[in-house]
Amino acid sequence: MRGEILHYDVSQGIGFISADNGTRYMFSRNDLMQSQRITKGMKVDFQPEGQNARDVRLANQVAAATAQDNRQTTATRAPSLSHRAPSVPVA
Repeated sequence: MRGEILHYDVSQGIGFISADNGTRYMFSRNDLMQSQRITKGMKVDFQPEGQNARDVRLANQVAAATAQDNRQTTATRAPSLSHRAPSVPVA
């Protein structure tokens, strides 16, 4: 789910997110997926769990992680057998 940081208190490690659907969620520093500084107005993606937000990460970090995963998947694919030269029997 996508939302926006409403408030984050660094000393207490607690913050609030307003989801795109208008629902408010609370999160703690343990729910943050990266150690980047969090400020009011940042766009985030998260997993709602009751009234709490889990796995909170910056929205642009999600896109970057997905792109990285796609590059790794493409790079590790085995070559297609249909692109190989036909085998020649050895006498």
